[in-house]
Amino acid sequence: MNSPVPSYLYSLQHRYNSFGSFLTEIASNRNQLLKRINLCKNRKKKFFETWQPTSYCFLSCCLQIKRKQGTLLSKPVNRIKDPDTTPGLLGNSVL
Repeated sequence: MNSPVPSYLYSLQHRYNSFGSFLTEIASNRNQLLKRINLCKNRKKKFFETWQPTSYCFLSCCLQIKRKQGTLLSKPVNRIKDPDTTPGLLGNSVL
């Protein structure tokens, strides 16, 4: 009979390998993200010129950089605070 331990260990190893590849993907995306942000900053282009539909993270990071530098003209939208949500989460959202 098959014991549940080998299948559990197999599942655990599979999860570990999946998480490792997930971290590798994050690291490679981070490098691409930094290159795009530097391109945006160095050439002083609008972020929409270098933004691609798949890179939502790039758009949000670029918006945060422009807010910190004071170059973003539009102010963040005031959102209604919901007492059931964690404080600060709504204020940090980009869109």
